[in-house]
Amino acid sequence: MDCFGFAVSRSEYLPAISRALTERLIGIIVRMREKASTELILLDSGLVTKAGHSYRPAKTVSDASARRSLRYRMFGFQALDQSIAAEIGAIPHFQRSLNDGVDLSRGEKRR
Repeated sequence: MDCFGFAVSRSEYLPAISRALTERLIGIIVRMREKASTELILLDSGLVTKAGHSYRPAKTVSDASARRSLRYRMFGFQALDQSIAAEIGAIPHFQRSLNDGVDLSRGEKRR
């Protein structure tokens, strides 16, 4: 089985993942699939609710993969909203978020 990974290490870059980039990545994976069995695996410990910045890229990847009959699995935070699990097939998995242990500034703590 071929493996293809795409990682974003900082949450500020997530909004920059455009539909065109997602389509291009899915296209690469589809070409890989023609040679062997391929499955896309998306790991996102920040995927919790539809209000977060992680939902839109996960939804876009899910839709693009389904249109191309590409197998995929998505793993999100353990407290994943069940509507997301039902809609895109995300699996609750991670116990910790990337933001765990991040010190907040004085202004952020007051909110």
